[in-house]
Amino acid sequence: MKNDMRIRSVDFRMKSLSDAGEFEGYASVFGNEDSYGDIIEPGAFAKTLKEHGDDNPIPILWQHDTYAPIGTTIEAREDDHGLWVHGRILSTVEKGREALELMRAKIVRGLSIGYSLVKWETETVDDGKRTVLHLTEVRLWEYSPVTFPANELATITGVKSDIRPDQLRHAIQALQALLREREPVPATPDMSEPPDWASLAEELKGIHAKLTRG
Repeated sequence: MKNDMRIRSVDFRMKSLSDAGEFEGYASVFGNEDSYGDIIEPGAFAKTLKEHGDDNPIPILWQHDTYAPIGTTIEAREDDHGLWVHGRILSTVEKGREALELMRAKIVRGLSIGYSLVKWETETVDDGKRTVLHLTEVRLWEYSPVTFPANELATITGVKSDIRPDQLRHAIQALQALLREREPVPATPDMSEPPDWASLAEELKGIHAKLTRG
């Protein structure tokens, strides 16, 4: 990886879960200035996407750590909004499992690309006080789930869980059984009233019924 690699991040909001450790959304957006003063223009990823292709997928790293690859890209393309990606995080990799859990918990709140500048145009702004780079071609090295995004305009539209439906059903059944056996407990200072274990068990019963029908 080149020493001149830059990092550009986008915020995401997880909207769905499914079974394959996959997610989709935008790894970069066009026309928005990031914390480095870079603005990526439409078409900037066209050449690098052709260079990657099916036989050379874009790697997914954990927090830009080149020693911690966690997944691969299934599809990547440009549209009017930015760089859309469909990736898969591998649950068989320890860091991959950590990434999925943190993304589901909304603790990891961004995606970030690692890229090198190839072609750009400069613009002086703020009455000549600073320069903005309009990037017309970049080389994409990788992208990563990150904790603190620098750019907050893009979204991940899906993150998929590696838990099979039958495993989830079994866990819900086991939890139902435990809840039925719980003794009433008094309220503690941090709760207004004691837990209603019977109601929780009924809610789980409804979830289990939906899963069984699915």
